[in-house]
Amino acid sequence: MEELNRAIKHDTKWAVVLGPLRLIIPLVATFILYRVVLKTSGIEILGLWALIASLATYLSLTDIGFSELLTREIKGEIKFSLQSESYKNYHSAKLVYLIAFIVISTASVFLVLAAENSLYGSIGLSISIFLVCWGAFFQLNSKLGSAVLAAHQDFRFSQFASSFTPLLTSGFGIIGAIIGYPIEGLAIGFFFNAFTLFNILSWRIRYKHSYWYKYSPGSIKDESPFSRCRQMIPRGFHLYTMSIGSLIREPTFRIIISFALGLDAVGVYAIAARASNCLLYTSPSPR
Repeated sequence: MEELNRAIKHDTKWAVVLGPLRLIIPLVATFILYRVVLKTSGIEILGLWALIASLATYLSLTDIGFSELLTREIKGEIKFSLQSESYKNYHSAKLVYLIAFIVISTASVFLVLAAENSLYGSIGLSISIFLVCWGAFFQLNSKLGSAVLAAHQDFRFSQFASSFTPLLTSGFGIIGAIIGYPIEGLAIGFFFNAFTLFNILSWRIRYKHSYWYKYSPGSIKDESPFSRCRQMIPRGFHLYTMSIGSLIREPTFRIIISFALGLDAVGVYAIAARASNCLLYTSPSPR
């Protein structure tokens, strides 16, 4: 118990340091990125990227509370040698994410190729959408990795890593905008952002909590992962529904605005939403 209390206090101290970093670094990087994209490509391209990025948000809905449930149940099982059950849940959730990625990315690319588009090349858009969906798949897997670390009071490491990986999105986006491929650059950056974070968290788990990988993925072959996921959904859905509204609100607004006012209005909304979120996080709470 004393060791757990020390870990909690240590995490709290790190949270005080990492909290501002997680806001300031992405904010500065996004500010520079938006200026470069607006100067080289225009507001419509920024609006187009905002719509494409919405795919990642919708793909994240397939989590259905798996990551929150994993954190809670691992915490309860650490002293009862029931980690193999959590590991089976972990791999079952990853399979669901993979199937969702295949379905959504294939459907999105097909719709882009079938639609008439005069603003941006269809091949470039198709590749970008595929990379964004692939990146969203790694983001979902990173959430599972963060859940494992959080259950072991090691969440500060994932906070630290997630503070710096967004620089990859901005960096590749700026390069792409400068050389004339802004959407492709942003998509590549988004993919490497998610892919890098996933590998960093996986390395941390192997290095610090290596016992987690002693359970072989083959151990779940005797049970359908879909039946296991159906059992997980009722246990984790209430954890998921608390945030689903705020999760889908902004990308849904982007889609509505694109149909009603066009891509330039989506670009303006994306900038305004980013600015208002920063004000929300930095403003003192009312007392």
